[in-house]
Amino acid sequence: MKKISILLVMLLVTIVFSEKTLAQATRTWVSGVGDDVNPCSRTAPCKTFAGAISKTAVGGEINVLDPGGFGAVTITKSITIDGKGTMGHILSPLVNAINITTTPGITVTLRNLSINGAGTGTNGIRITVPSNVHIDNCTINGITSPSGANGNAILVDYTTAGSGILTVKNTTISGPADMNGISVKCSTAVATDKVIAFIDNVHMQDIGTAVISKTATEINVVNSYISNSIIAISPEAADSIIRLSNTSIMNNGTGIGTGSGKVISFGNNQIIANTTSAKPTVVSSTQ
Repeated sequence: MKKISILLVMLLVTIVFSEKTLAQATRTWVSGVGDDVNPCSRTAPCKTFAGAISKTAVGGEINVLDPGGFGAVTITKSITIDGKGTMGHILSPLVNAINITTTPGITVTLRNLSINGAGTGTNGIRITVPSNVHIDNCTINGITSPSGANGNAILVDYTTAGSGILTVKNTTISGPADMNGISVKCSTAVATDKVIAFIDNVHMQDIGTAVISKTATEINVVNSYISNSIIAISPEAADSIIRLSNTSIMNNGTGIGTGSGKVISFGNNQIIANTTSAKPTVVSSTQ
């Protein structure tokens, strides 16, 4: 009898574990006509990213089947969200569209997404834990914090110790003027921690401050275009570096701000037609 009881317990554990494993798929799907009670499969998709993420395994991928508004989402594990073929939309009034939080060291890829704060969204993508985040072929607009402070298209604001990487490619960030572009800050809990950001082929226009470097950051801006904004480059923290290569900074109120951080130009940038602009701290091909 005792042996039978043990076998029954082991069988129940196995069944529960199997059901839990099966509940999370490596690839899930959302659709404008889906339902979050579905398993998020190709033939029975979910309605929202929030509904799909709980059914997607660590390291898995959420795909978009057809146009729709898929809602704000909080990400706490390594995952890819890809709207390829239809451009997945997130309408996010009064909230952050995407929160990356809770779990340090995760890798998150966001591709082919359109984020619209509808004039009141607080941040487009907010990252509060040291992590590797890759943003590719996205559009972000309409972010305006209801508190009166500028919202951000992309905000890196680590609240715990650790280093991380942010990559933003082939992305457009636009208006309104009380929305900032990309703001990066590392926690000061450990002196050796830093955030390294790579901004490649990113167009930013009609916004507040396009690129903001805060505590313990290195931001590399290449092949990009910043125009018609209040401030293009703001090197705020003394321990921050912004490197510029093959980038156009034109028709802004301020081209390069006079903050305490270092701005390094590789001598192949166009910094013209701004109302005012400080010179780069260094013009060099080696730093």
